[in-house]
Amino acid sequence: HDLGKLMFAFVFFWGYVAFSQFMLIWYANIPEETFFFEYRWHNADWQMVSLILIAVHFVLPFPMLMSRHSKRTLPVLAMFAVWMMIAHWVDMYWLVLPNFDWFDHSFVLHPLDVMVSLGLVGVFVASTAGALKKVNLIPTKDPDLGASLKFENI
Repeated sequence: HDLGKLMFAFVFFWGYVAFSQFMLIWYANIPEETFFFEYRWHNADWQMVSLILIAVHFVLPFPMLMSRHSKRTLPVLAMFAVWMMIAHWVDMYWLVLPNFDWFDHSFVLHPLDVMVSLGLVGVFVASTAGALKKVNLIPTKDPDLGASLKFENI
């Protein structure tokens, strides 16, 4: 339940930061900064990615994560976690890729992009699993372990 609350908070935080950044850049109307959103909005491919990103990173998860059911049901929470990781990957792709000169400035998902991302996830999982093997994840000498295992957050 607490991880669901944390995920909901970060969905809200992402929406807040994204809107604040857009609003400040739009209101200031400084040419050195407005090109960031101008290019992503006037290119048809990136405009679609922008709209999809708003939908999948904020508009859809926000109301769905408001319910207690979605935050307390592990498969639903796991589905949202995977959903948000993919949405975050698209967000990073949207932030970085249009600025490269060698890029053809359209949204093209190259297999190498996916392979590098999966490789980095694999390195992270392998290093984390290796570190977790060295320590005991359950505090077996804790006198309150039994009560802690039976605890349920309401």
